[in-house]
Amino acid sequence: MLRQLLEQFETLPDFVRTEYLKDKKPGVETSLGTYKELFKSSASEFSKRYDSNRIFILVDAYDEFINEKNERKERGEFRDFLGDISKCHQASFLITTRVEYDQELSDSISSPCRVTMTGDLGDIERFLEREFQYEDDKKQIIQAIREANKEEK
Repeated sequence: MLRQLLEQFETLPDFVRTEYLKDKKPGVETSLGTYKELFKSSASEFSKRYDSNRIFILVDAYDEFINEKNERKERGEFRDFLGDISKCHQASFLITTRVEYDQELSDSISSPCRVTMTGDLGDIERFLEREFQYEDDKKQIIQAIREANKEEK
């Protein structure tokens, strides 16, 4: 996210250059906390330089955050980071995720506006028809979806 934000600048802020030069020294590794602060500072600088009162952040597939060992912990840290950004800056977020993560995101991000979207059964059937090679598998999956859909209604 930091790199994507910095790519929007015509020239890099001095504080980013300074940190980059530190990081190039042997034995020096930039911490996650430093990257977070660089992002926040860069967001503020972007707003000042380009007379913009808002930055836009797109996070696609929040639910697909995968790290087998520390997934829950790291997803929580990322969510908290997004929450910090939402409190410190005029940031608008578009986050795509499965419904089970809606509440935790809403609790973390200030002034959330949620939109729930679902695919209809026809979309799912067309996808399965196109993607699955084995006819028996397709039929079983489509039938299971139809049955689940009837139970929901």
